[in-house]
Amino acid sequence: MTQRPMAVALALGMTSLACSTKSASEYETSDMVATLHATATGSGSTQVQASLHDPSNPLTFVQLTADDKIEASHGAETQTMKEASLLGAVSYSASFNGDAAESEFHVKLTRKVDAGAPDSHVTLPKPFTVAALGKSTYSRTEPIAVTWTAETSADAMKLDIAGSCLDGVHTGLDPAASTYTIAANTLKKRAPASGNDQVADECEATVTLTRSRDGVADPAFHSNSSFVGKQVRTLTFTTKP
Repeated sequence: MTQRPMAVALALGMTSLACSTKSASEYETSDMVATLHATATGSGSTQVQASLHDPSNPLTFVQLTADDKIEASHGAETQTMKEASLLGAVSYSASFNGDAAESEFHVKLTRKVDAGAPDSHVTLPKPFTVAALGKSTYSRTEPIAVTWTAETSADAMKLDIAGSCLDGVHTGLDPAASTYTIAANTLKKRAPASGNDQVADECEATVTLTRSRDGVADPAFHSNSSFVGKQVRTLTFTTKP
């Protein structure tokens, strides 16, 4: 069954890039790069996502056939992952109740052509709560304080800021920290991508905080494969000159 929402999310950052799709019948499992995520956003559920790629080009997606089956599991529950495809980007997803620290998720790929990849697995890092911003609109000439609950965790954290009128901002955070100040003048209006690109002075910006932990992609996949567990929280505000 093909659904669009996951593919839309995958394709948003690829609109200016050419994605292509190849059939899994052309690949042994060892020739497929698996990019796997288990993502919790504080809603009480976790989304398990998978995409498969040609090792020579990450924009070449591998689409499974009727001879293949990809499943995700959490505890006693197992689901066949649902396929989504748009603009050449193919992904697979399943959603589970639960997002607590150390929750474990597995992905199993079963194939007729070979033994597949029976056990990729990851556990979630500790969840956290992000505080509301002090106001809804900020000038790019003023600082912005971002605060979240302090947790004892060695898992990596990062902060990203994106907006249609902005250059992206990406920074790693101290895992022990519980606050970060976006310094005045850090946010910059982006340059037009082309002569027809009209960049507004003001737009909605999204701050994304991510705590992540590496899991284990089954060694039957290509060696560049990965499985990452993530706790993700977002804030939005209006940015202006």
